[in-house]
Amino acid sequence: MNDLSRVSTKRDVPAIYGESTAGGQGVVGKSSYQGVYGYSSLNSGVVGESDSMHAIFGITHSTRFAGVFGASDKGGTGVAGWSGFGCGILGQSDVSFGVSGQSNYNHGVMGTTSSSATSVAGVFATGNVGLIANGFVYAGIFYGDVVVNGRLTVTGDLLKAGGGFKIDHPLDPANKYLCHSFIESPNRTNIYDGTCILDSEGDAIISLPEWFDQLNETFRYQLTALGRPAPNLHVSAKIKDNKFRVSGGNPGMEVCWQVSGIRKDQWAKSNPLLVEADKHDRETKA
Repeated sequence: MNDLSRVSTKRDVPAIYGESTAGGQGVVGKSSYQGVYGYSSLNSGVVGESDSMHAIFGITHSTRFAGVFGASDKGGTGVAGWSGFGCGILGQSDVSFGVSGQSNYNHGVMGTTSSSATSVAGVFATGNVGLIANGFVYAGIFYGDVVVNGRLTVTGDLLKAGGGFKIDHPLDPANKYLCHSFIESPNRTNIYDGTCILDSEGDAIISLPEWFDQLNETFRYQLTALGRPAPNLHVSAKIKDNKFRVSGGNPGMEVCWQVSGIRKDQWAKSNPLLVEADKHDRETKA
């Protein structure tokens, strides 16, 4: 980035100087090629200064070219903006992108900040949708921890090296966090559990959500008797019409049950989980 502190607005020896006290333009240039051209071997080619409006204003009637265009052929910055209090660069559009960045060899847009505050970001986005990212390989790559303050809705796969939840510690919420890991599985497994009380015959019918068998297949069962042994406790009828039967226990016994199923909805079938995958060419290979 250019050192903007070197920009000078000295006007003691200008090549062209224009001034208006009637509210008009200080200098106007019009040409079929370049309206105004400025060059300097030691300082800024063109300097604009204003007390109430834009220091430099450019407008184009072309659908292909920019109102203001900056370029550098020596490794510098094409366009640089600086402000002591406001935005360094502000982009606005009624129908297209407010700011568009493109690069053939590096990041299209880069944002950085020297602030150490966790509320200040290198790039800040706000709106009904704060940020939209679309990548041919990855929509986003994050180096470091990611914090989501709100609901995380993912319509595709969210793959991570590890994860869990982080909440206020129940015994010391003002000073500590409590962290748990997610349960990992090589399948798209859903887990359902609960308790039941066996009837006078030592049976119980467990009802599952009405959408259960439309979402899941390949069921697994676990039963645990509470209070006393129940060696004959078993699943006497497998899941059918979103219900299954438990039998073989003592009347009035409390039983904990757990059922798991593997997703079979259309999205899950169209996007099978790839358990073992080769690294992409752009990724570092160990």
